[in-house]
Amino acid sequence: MSGPTQPRLGKKDRQRADRALAVLTAILGNSPTRPVTAEPDAAAWGALVAVAAAGSDSSMVARVYVFDSYWEARAVEDRLAADAAGQLQGQASVSGVNGPLLLWATADAADNAAVNLLGNLRSAFAGDE
Repeated sequence: MSGPTQPRLGKKDRQRADRALAVLTAILGNSPTRPVTAEPDAAAWGALVAVAAAGSDSSMVARVYVFDSYWEARAVEDRLAADAAGQLQGQASVSGVNGPLLLWATADAADNAAVNLLGNLRSAFAGDE
C-alpha cells in the first residue's frame, strides 16, 4: 500500500502528524490507496494538521485531523454530523473521535465496496484507543 503523505511541519506538529498517519495507515490495512490532500484542510476545521488517503480502486476518501484535545475533535464531529445531510448528497460518510484525532471518511453511496469499507474504517479507528 502506498500511504498518505504528510505536510511540512515543525517538530511537535510532525509528531502529531506521524500519529495521525500511523492510525490512518493501520485502519486502511491492505486497502489500495493513493495519497491525497485533506479537504477541507486542517485550518478549515481548526485542526493542527490533517492527513488523507483515497482508494485507488474505489471512491473512498479517508481523512484524519489532529486537534489539541478530544473535546475540540468531538465538537467538529458534531458539526460534521449536523452538516452531512445537506453537503453530502449522493455520498455516504462516517466519522469518529479517538483522543485528539478525528476520522472523517466519505464514499459515493452507489459504490458498495467503498461504503462497506467506511464501516470497517470506523470500527478500526475506534479500536485504536
